Amino acid sequence: MIAIAFLLLPIPMMAQEFPELLLDEDDPPPLFEKIPAGTFVRIDGDWILCRGQLGQGDGPPGPNFRLDYRGRAYTSIAVFNNEAVELALQGATNPGALIEAEAMWKAGYADDPHFFAFNYNLARVSVLRRDFKQALFFAERSAAMMKKDYRLDLLLASLYERLQHDVAAHLHYKEAVRKNPFSATALVALAGYYARTERESLAEDLLRRGMDRFETDRQLRLGLAELRYRQYRLNQARILVESIDVPKTERSSFALRRLLLMARLYDRIGDYRRATASYDELLTSTAEPFFLDHSIEALRRERSRVERLSKVD
Repeated sequence: MIAIAFLLLPIPMMAQEFPELLLDEDDPPPLFEKIPAGTFVRIDGDWILCRGQLGQGDGPPGPNFRLDYRGRAYTSIAVFNNEAVELALQGATNPGALIEAEAMWKAGYADDPHFFAFNYNLARVSVLRRDFKQALFFAERSAAMMKKDYRLDLLLASLYERLQHDVAAHLHYKEAVRKNPFSATALVALAGYYARTERESLAEDLLRRGMDRFETDRQLRLGLAELRYRQYRLNQARILVESIDVPKTERSSFALRRLLLMARLYDRIGDYRRATASYDELLTSTAEPFFLDHSIEALRRERSRVERLSKVD
């Protein structure tokens, strides 16, 4: 989970509640003359929650917020947003819950189009709907509200790339690295973009520099393993992914992403028993936010296919 406290809104009272500052969860408390009342928290699944001071307790209600929605009068913008997030978290197994969450954010946006959480969460749900033009609209608004957040540049870059706006995509991938040169995630994203656009030498140079700087960073190792898999450098990919230490009980999006890569990697090299075991571990539970981005039925079909192949061996 990544906690972020930020946002400068056009409404003066709201600007006092949510400062224009980005924090990772392990950062020390920010030095303010007066600690802001509000914190935005990015949770697994990439949704934004509203919390209180330094990520603790309930978020501030917002100045003069009142919204009548489906017969209920909401007087707290934080409560309204967070209830929508709770619904979205059920979306992997209950599509209707995600539809209702989207409807709530749209109602919230209509009432207050300058509230960061509504814009960001609508960008996220639009990505899930594969409506990349609409996602870009809300992502650009979110980025304008939080200019220092390199992760918003990564979101913009990925959307521009999907829409084949290569110049803009390249600009935002580079901008993410510039804003946070200590982010392995940003570096791997830029290297991946170079690899996808046939600039292998630039990708390799970035990754060599990254390994020198972030040798033990698990995000870098997984990103590099995914890149090696796409390049069909399967032995290198296997060594990297097997070197990443993840607790058996961890069900974060990172842990599930690693399991999926392992399943596909073992499948590609013909180790169907280990591929089946990786799919089994991946599909132990399917309620996690990870499965919003990955078809459960498609994964089950892949698991059945490799199991059949394992019995032929």
